Amino acid sequence: MRMNVSIGHIEKLRKHGFSFPHYENEIRNGIVEKGMVFWYDCEEWIEGGQVFSDQLSLRDVVIKNGVWLPSLEYLLLWLKYNSFSYQLIYTEGRFSVIAEDIILSELYEGANQGTIIDALVKVIKRICQSKKRAYVPVLPKGYKPVGEDGMYTDN
Repeated sequence: MRMNVSIGHIEKLRKHGFSFPHYENEIRNGIVEKGMVFWYDCEEWIEGGQVFSDQLSLRDVVIKNGVWLPSLEYLLLWLKYNSFSYQLIYTEGRFSVIAEDIILSELYEGANQGTIIDALVKVIKRICQSKKRAYVPVLPKGYKPVGEDGMYTDN
């Protein structure tokens, strides 16, 4: 099961204003976390995965010129650090995401018979389309969502 957005998903989200400056700035500076996925030259590249030791120069090209494809965890962090509470629901073969803007008390829903990623993309797209406020995640100073072992942790 796909656990990161596709190139089509990220293009759709960006068209409507999605951004995650904290990680985008780190990526521009060559700082990437184990497991981050990039789209480059019509292929997905995974940090710590497809890039082998004899291709280290290619790694830098992929990171510099590729498109970051956020994972499920990064989409959930985007909601959290934009002050949304959310519910992930699976009923009768259908994923739903209900997100509440804690600041404005607005509800957004995304549902899809595909994957949880599809439903998250749908709800985040609706949030960005609403343009009710700026949606730029603010992470705590010194925040590191991935531990030294490369595993996701939410401090």
